[in-house]
Amino acid sequence: MLLYTIVGNNFRMINKRLLIKNILAHYDEGTFFDKKRGISLKTDSEKAKLLKHICALSNSNPENDSYIIFGISDNDNSIVGAINFDDSMIQNLVKSSLINPPIVSYENIQFPETKYYKTVGLLTIFEEKERTSFSKNIWKIKRDNSYYRYGSTSILIDDQFHINENNKQTVNSIKKYSINNLKGLIDGVQEFNSFSHPEYLPENIVFLDQFVLCWSAWRDKYGSKEYYSEIDVQLINENKKIFISAVQYADIEITEKQFKIIELVPLGYDENYNLYPLQETSINFQENGTYTIAKQIIFEPPSFDKNEIEELYMRTKSLTKKFKQGIFPKQENNFQEGIAQYYLICYLNGIKESRKDLIESREYLDGSAAEWQIECLRILNKHEETIANNEYKT
Repeated sequence: MLLYTIVGNNFRMINKRLLIKNILAHYDEGTFFDKKRGISLKTDSEKAKLLKHICALSNSNPENDSYIIFGISDNDNSIVGAINFDDSMIQNLVKSSLINPPIVSYENIQFPETKYYKTVGLLTIFEEKERTSFSKNIWKIKRDNSYYRYGSTSILIDDQFHINENNKQTVNSIKKYSINNLKGLIDGVQEFNSFSHPEYLPENIVFLDQFVLCWSAWRDKYGSKEYYSEIDVQLINENKKIFISAVQYADIEITEKQFKIIELVPLGYDENYNLYPLQETSINFQENGTYTIAKQIIFEPPSFDKNEIEELYMRTKSLTKKFKQGIFPKQENNFQEGIAQYYLICYLNGIKESRKDLIESREYLDGSAAEWQIECLRILNKHEETIANNEYKT
């Protein structure tokens, strides 16, 4: 089995919505806090700018946490919301780009003011006593560059660099006034239920008499078994979305101390379809008022007869050519929907050139076929990530 685990940090039960509000109500950007309207890591310049601010905040706050909040208007601190973002992308970027990288955590925090597909992003930069600097060149930033916060600006460390001794006391005070209360928990459950469509059957669960978790999902069948899709999981203690489904089928397992989601993907061709486990996300609760989130890639590629795979590849290449020429046969309409999937299956079964075909299919596929192509790329990335990490471990 191919297996790769990412384990989150222990999180205390601070109401992150209150934390954000308390920061925005009393403080402008400074040496322990920054705010952004949105977040994107598509270009080197975007990655470099975020890393620069993380580096500067870490160096300016070696004895306390610091924060970057995304989805905030620059003009009046109003909440506009940002896209939901994957925590692991930022963690991997920080670890691969910085010397003495601080531990970071990106959380999608739900606010009533935002649309259902948007949240406020809270990036916590945990204290790091060693000086942080860049381990490689990226965009206009040179290797070994190190930054600090001067007011609301991140600049290269110079002779004026000093640590604001008041930051630790200020951050601790903000945290103190951001602790949960019973009314906030009740309001959070009611709010989740009001946002969720009744057909998605919203539920709430109390773990260890400390954690209140709400979840909702669409129920659907694959064969004789019921699965879930469009899953939304929120930890009410922190008003934090901790899982949003990205696949059509998922299974859920609930125990006294754990909420587990197993994502599955349908793969195959003609009559040879089946569901294959892709990723497992476990939310684990502890008696001491902390919790962890663990993600495991558990994908085992489907294996098919070599001759059948070679025939599938040639058939897909032939029909792709016809599709590009606009002469796609009507009797092959169903096959069109699976072009990206067939290239993925061929690659997973040893036809290496089909990887390029899969990537290039984004240029001509549209509609549901294009959506499935994106999902196939996600499966490919997770599969190759697992292989790379297993090779690194050995």
